[in-house]
Amino acid sequence: MKNRLLKEFTTFQLMEEVTDRLRDAESSEIMNWCDDCAHFKPKDDASDKYNPCLKKHALQFHAPLDMGEVSEGNYGFYRLVCLDRVDSR
Repeated sequence: MKNRLLKEFTTFQLMEEVTDRLRDAESSEIMNWCDDCAHFKPKDDASDKYNPCLKKHALQFHAPLDMGEVSEGNYGFYRLVCLDRVDSR
């Protein structure tokens, strides 16, 4: 896709490129954890169907691979892209 104008591509080709970039980003460090978003409201006694996102987005979960990730807080619900994200910090 290098050195071509966007209008030269079909919508499908552009969406395919975005999907590829998201897939590549998924393997890198997650920056948008859901627990940092104002729309994230977890419950302790939640059922299996409970969605902690008030916008009802489908969330992904990253489980810690070792105690280092636990101590750094690198685990939890996330979305690679969320247009409704509101930072709660």
